[in-house]
Amino acid sequence: MQTLRISLILSVVLLLPGISSDGQAAAFVAPEDTILFMGDSITLASTKPAGFATLVGEGLKRALPGSNVDIQSVAKGGCGIKYLNTIFDTKSAPLKPDIVVILIGINDVRTSTDGPGPDPAEFEQQLDKLVARSQAIGAKTVICSPLIRGEKTDGSNPYDALIEQYVAACKNVATRTSSMFIDLRARFMDRLRVINPENDEEGHLSKDGVHPNAEGNALIADAILAVWSIPNSR
Repeated sequence: MQTLRISLILSVVLLLPGISSDGQAAAFVAPEDTILFMGDSITLASTKPAGFATLVGEGLKRALPGSNVDIQSVAKGGCGIKYLNTIFDTKSAPLKPDIVVILIGINDVRTSTDGPGPDPAEFEQQLDKLVARSQAIGAKTVICSPLIRGEKTDGSNPYDALIEQYVAACKNVATRTSSMFIDLRARFMDRLRVINPENDEEGHLSKDGVHPNAEGNALIADAILAVWSIPNSR
């Protein structure tokens, strides 16, 4: 009876998503994958030498010797979620990505306050649509939360409360769509509470309160690699 119970438990465990038949966690990234990063100016700069997409690619090459992971980017400075849906069929889908990483929302936060941008509810609908389109072409989806508009840690940045609503929208979509969710804002704020005791508005993880500097880009890359279970020995 005890043997039967153990056998049944093992059978259930081996059928869980992400677990292979030998009991090992299934790898999120395959050696020949194309990884597409979609976003705004933060993502546009991510393929530069110190950018987070570049750092992710370098980390994957170290962890997967002989691999041929292809890092791609579709991004536009100043854009929001609506733009990424508008250009998906012409610019994103043709790249045939295996993984789509979406980092968007910080411009939507700003534009929602003066009219043309989506409020959190509409942002969530648009993100749902973008994820569905990505999954429809066979891609695994990763949703990153918006980052920051100001580095103050006491809640006094002008958009702090609103950004949290967009973060919640990202988490909602990730849960509904079985996407991977990475709360980059939480990671940024946790780090800033350590390195920004003077409550400065910028200069610690960003160049201007919005766009990540070298340390900010490294934090993003490390967060992505960590949730993909990729050891980073940079």
